Amino acid sequence: MPPAVTNTLNERHKETLLQQEEEEKARQIASSIAVSKTKAAQVPLIAGTLAETRAATSNWGHQPNKQEIENMLRDSAMSKLSALIKNHEKRLALVSFEGIK
Repeated sequence: MPPAVTNTLNERHKETLLQQEEEEKARQIASSIAVSKTKAAQVPLIAGTLAETRAATSNWGHQPNKQEIENMLRDSAMSKLSALIKNHEKRLALVSFEGIK
């Protein structure tokens, strides 16, 4: 091969190796950040002060009790069932209308 082609190939090879090294460094940094985040998540959470708790309660309201949760679940199921019935009624009306034609 001519010397110009050989030099160009050598330069490209060096650039490729440098780019691979940079990518590997970036991967190592990213993995160390991910590891540090998972370690931080394993640390037990510390509760806030009484003032913070009261502020959060006043902002977010009360927590529903079991009876309220059951009522919400029942209402949700009833509304889904109602929507399903309405959908079937519309389809039935459409089919019966097409049957008249």
